[in-house]
Amino acid sequence: MAAATEVLNQLKTFQIFEEVHSHQLEEILLDTQSKTFARKTHLFAQFEQIEHLYFLLEGQVKLYRMDHRGNEQIVNIACEGEMFPHIGFFRPQTYPAYAEAMKTTTVLAVSLQPFKRFIHNHPVVCEKLINIMEDKMIDLQSRLEEKMLYPLCEQVILLLIRLRDQYGQELNNEWIIIRNHFSNRELASLIGSTRETINRYLNDLRKQGIVKFSDEGNILIHKKKLSKIIDFNVR
Repeated sequence: MAAATEVLNQLKTFQIFEEVHSHQLEEILLDTQSKTFARKTHLFAQFEQIEHLYFLLEGQVKLYRMDHRGNEQIVNIACEGEMFPHIGFFRPQTYPAYAEAMKTTTVLAVSLQPFKRFIHNHPVVCEKLINIMEDKMIDLQSRLEEKMLYPLCEQVILLLIRLRDQYGQELNNEWIIIRNHFSNRELASLIGSTRETINRYLNDLRKQGIVKFSDEGNILIHKKKLSKIIDFNVR
């Protein structure tokens, strides 16, 4: 009973369930499991049939696709408070990407079929789900626009802005630290570039005093200098 109560309280921390009463959430409680994954462990693989939805309690998950040459393209980085994947609710689907824990990660895994019945019975949850999906579509549209319209040097800047907005924490009046650690290979994959290219642009930005790195390898961004480096509006 104590474990079930804990899972119930954990579900209620997610935005999608904010307006749902506890007794209503009990409809999916038996189909929800708390799972912990070690770093570099896969939660699921691309093209597997979708069986569970994941609600991220703690940690960080990399969602990526592989092309026929074995090249990795990161689709998204899921962090605490997020759910994934964002498909499979209205028609049969397979997982659109691989999901790999970037550090020790704890999730709530909800079986897909009971969740589909749950959203059918609770329109407020379905509406919130659609809003989440719309936000993801807008983000992907913006990233596609960046890829098509901006040169690579500005794509790197836009990537830093996105990381700042999603994972940034003010260190002092001048600097923001990216709480989540990203390797240069992962940064390159986020914009479809190469590690060598990212190395070169980050070194240029470091020389200009726009970025620097902590002892642990986290990126620090100078707030004012980043905003002034490009001549288009920063989102």
